[in-house]
Amino acid sequence: MNVNLKFFASFRLLTGKAGTELEVPEGTTTSDLLVMVRDMYEGFNEKTVLYAVNGEYVGKEVGLKEGDSIAFFPPVSGG
Repeated sequence: MNVNLKFFASFRLLTGKAGTELEVPEGTTTSDLLVMVRDMYEGFNEKTVLYAVNGEYVGKEVGLKEGDSIAFFPPVSGG
């Protein structure tokens, strides 16, 4: 199945792109996807990643479906 990846902030700088399409196996979760992305992009090793699937923030073990749009956000800090 195909999913659409979107990268924001430092993740966009690291990957060199705003987004891409990726073919993943049926049953892939957001956590599985993060492992795949880390294998694709050296240095994508942020311990904390925020995910949004189709515009809604979700946890690590959310199942993905064909055509889902998954956004990766680095942790935000500041004051």
